Amino acid sequence: SACAAIEVARISAPMPNFGPAYHVTLRVERFESTRGEGDQNGSVLLDAVWAVSNPKGEPLASGRFTQTEPAPGNSFDALAAAHSRNLTKLSGAIASALNGTAGEKP
Repeated sequence: SACAAIEVARISAPMPNFGPAYHVTLRVERFESTRGEGDQNGSVLLDAVWAVSNPKGEPLASGRFTQTEPAPGNSFDALAAAHSRNLTKLSGAIASALNGTAGEKP
């Protein structure tokens, strides 16, 4: 199988009168899909390392998220829906980790 390296760039789009409270860095290690065959269900995998800092660059929280999600059936729609569920769980994990820092001023 072929592997491709992805160049990661920091993207920032300044908007007037907008000061972000957090900066999130996300490094996706694995984003895999296994399509089901016959009556076997498929699955997807998300493995990512994340870190959140305040606008001054001071670290607030970090972690690793690794989750396999079933993709019932063998359609591409099922794989896309399973990836969407995994990304929702990732954002929830980051938000939960930040709840412990909610009282801190960014």
